[in-house]
Amino acid sequence: MSLSSRSFLVVAGESSGDAHAAELIRHLRGSLSDYSLFGLGGDKLIAQGLQPLFHVSDMQVTGFVEVAKRYSFFRNVLRRTVAEVRTQNPAFAILVDYPGFNLRLARFLHEVDIPVYYYIAPQMWAWREGRVRFLRRFVKKLIVLFPFEQIFFSKRGVSTEYYGHPLGNRLEAGREKRLEAAKKIIGNDRRRIIAYLPGSRQNEVKPHLEELKGLARQLGDGYRHIIARAGSLSLEFIERGFSDEGLFEVVDSSEGLLEAADVGIIKSGTSTLQTAMIGTPFVVIYKASPITYLLGRSLAKVKHISIVNILADKLVVPELIQGDLTAENLWMSINDILFNEDRKEEMIGHFREIMESLRGDDPYRDAANSIIESLA
Repeated sequence: MSLSSRSFLVVAGESSGDAHAAELIRHLRGSLSDYSLFGLGGDKLIAQGLQPLFHVSDMQVTGFVEVAKRYSFFRNVLRRTVAEVRTQNPAFAILVDYPGFNLRLARFLHEVDIPVYYYIAPQMWAWREGRVRFLRRFVKKLIVLFPFEQIFFSKRGVSTEYYGHPLGNRLEAGREKRLEAAKKIIGNDRRRIIAYLPGSRQNEVKPHLEELKGLARQLGDGYRHIIARAGSLSLEFIERGFSDEGLFEVVDSSEGLLEAADVGIIKSGTSTLQTAMIGTPFVVIYKASPITYLLGRSLAKVKHISIVNILADKLVVPELIQGDLTAENLWMSINDILFNEDRKEEMIGHFREIMESLRGDDPYRDAANSIIESLA
């Protein structure tokens, strides 16, 4: 393979995208060992050689209102990225999810004839389907993580490929390490464990605080209430938010905690799929600012908010959203799982079916090979 430029652009604006992109780049390195890469990412991409223009910690924000408040910042990030692209003239670009930013960048890259490979599809099947036209016009290849996405985007004229979801492979490879972490978390304490994964950003965690603390008060110290701290959140923030109850413990290993837990309370997002693949029964929670929620709800085309329920096309796990998210409803949902063995086994059975449907040989390797073949 011979490309005129010896650099390429990578843009991942969130921690999860940083992790996915880093693994993809690791597999690309065999064919592109002498190429430099620049763009937006976090510590994992930097470890793969990324020259960062901005760090993901500066970029992570969710919700219409929250993004609008930082509009000038994101505009400057786009300008800086465009200026660097003009300077380096990369051979190609890999854009990872993050559609509000990446679709605008894809338009510019297309205009200057830089091939765009989009990894992890924006959820256009859930809302704002009209944006598919941007993928169709500006993206050379879209690589998706769910089988139904390949059908959805291909039907709409987007060159789309699917190789399985890499999370399943990673969880299988890390099983021994996860079991060891779970063993340490359990220790000699035989109380049942409630795993709390309230979000990976401060503006996600804050709306959930009062309800989660209310549940912990209701259940009391007959249970262990353990929070998995996302790497993007400081320990100080978590301890300050939950410290007044004196009931909560904090760990850094979300996967070890989920393996150890009897039940999870999981903020809607990638963690719900992670929890299902590990096989821990759980309740989905989601609460946002009223304006963000109303706008999102008015645009949404799906019946469910959790990807687990979307994949199953039915309510496999309870969803407590916005006004339904109360300590009382959480308590009822948790009890239904902990003390209804048939309900729990049914839920875990659905998790196994979902995991099997997402199984791939080596999704990162196959996606990287597809990009290399396309470039060649």
